[in-house]
Amino acid sequence: MHLSGISDSIANKESGLREDLSLIQKLKFEEQQKSFPNDFRLNFLEKRQLDIIREVEQLSSYIQQNYPDYNALALSTDVLALDVIQQKLKLTKP
Repeated sequence: MHLSGISDSIANKESGLREDLSLIQKLKFEEQQKSFPNDFRLNFLEKRQLDIIREVEQLSSYIQQNYPDYNALALSTDVLALDVIQQKLKLTKP
């Protein structure tokens, strides 16, 4: 179980999808910068990018429904002070 209450497999899946998406976007950008980009490769990368985006959206919906605390934490922009974090860590230690 992940510290935030989400299972490790879901956290790993989310992380892996985001890494894959980043890689595909990088490859697509590099191909577009070539003097003679390969249209077949660009089409393949575009399709793969859309597939990954769909997977990320589906996983995000699943997380929102089944792990609302994790979702709120992931979307939060709040910054905690160091002493608050240390106090919370003390409270969670057995």
